Amino acid sequence: MNLTFKIRYRTTFGQQMLICGNRPQLGNNDPDKAVFMQFANEEEWQFSLDLEVEDRLELEYYYIFRNEKEGFSYPEYKKRQVSLEADQYLFLELRDTWSSPGLVDYAFDTQVFDVLLP
Repeated sequence: MNLTFKIRYRTTFGQQMLICGNRPQLGNNDPDKAVFMQFANEEEWQFSLDLEVEDRLELEYYYIFRNEKEGFSYPEYKKRQVSLEADQYLFLELRDTWSSPGLVDYAFDTQVFDVLLP
């Protein structure tokens, strides 16, 4: 199965997104072994991998925001989970956002607050 992760998160030069999860290709839940995602544009990052899955895919993962310029990393507050019959899919794309649009915190991730809250 080809699995692609995409996350919507606005970044600027020097900032990076990583992904960590319960598979060797995702660092085995060790944030020090998290893998770098590819920059798609200033609002989206992606990472693809091929997984050998026989029956069910049981996946747990989370994203990490890294700011090289400031020298810090910020892991996502919760782990995401995927559980499905893997033999039904050759390709699977998971599209995520850092914050849920239904949460109050999401408003602070919008462009207007980039100016108000540097």
